[in-house]
Amino acid sequence: MFFRGGQSHEHSNGDAEREMLLRALRRLRLADYDYTPTKEALDRATEISKKVFAHSHLCENCMSSYPAGAKFCSSCGMKVELYGVCNQCGVVKTGRFCNSCGAEK
Repeated sequence: MFFRGGQSHEHSNGDAEREMLLRALRRLRLADYDYTPTKEALDRATEISKKVFAHSHLCENCMSSYPAGAKFCSSCGMKVELYGVCNQCGVVKTGRFCNSCGAEK
């Protein structure tokens, strides 16, 4: 179990690894020393970051969580990966079937 924003969350072993990587990324963003990474290091970090954030529903910029249907982060305004919407009509899904058009997942 881990805590984020005052709420506890259960996680599996894969989630534990992701949480460790996210903590490391947060520390890197808060580093107070002068370090200029190489282009290769930046490219690799970007590649890893995209894999980690692909299905995490966390903003890549500020690491805040965002809800289904959000197109932009409500904390920093950065565009985020859209998820949890009906493929047919675009309404946020809350179950197996869309409440608006009846389409199945």
